[in-house]
Amino acid sequence: MLRNDGHRLAPPVAYRVGRQSRSVTAADLDGNGNADLITANRGDNTVSVLAGNGRGTFTPAATAATGEDPTSVTTADLDGDGRPEIVTADRSADSASVVRIGS
Repeated sequence: MLRNDGHRLAPPVAYRVGRQSRSVTAADLDGNGNADLITANRGDNTVSVLAGNGRGTFTPAATAATGEDPTSVTTADLDGDGRPEIVTADRSADSASVVRIGS
């Protein structure tokens, strides 16, 4: 991740996620007003979620299982409860997986 201090880009900060991450998106998953990062990890069939603190840094990743070979990730409020779910496209399984965030 590259951060902009207003004049130039700061050095990147690397965050560990699952194996062979293929896609990343940002969304406020926990409703605290801060962007969280979500990656689709093809190498271990998971998504990683890094909670944002609102200052441009993130907690260590939490993971959740997906279908086989997730290659893209997005978020949407699929059930109308006001909170987004995580959706992956799972290439080898010819499926989509929905990961719901804890209540």
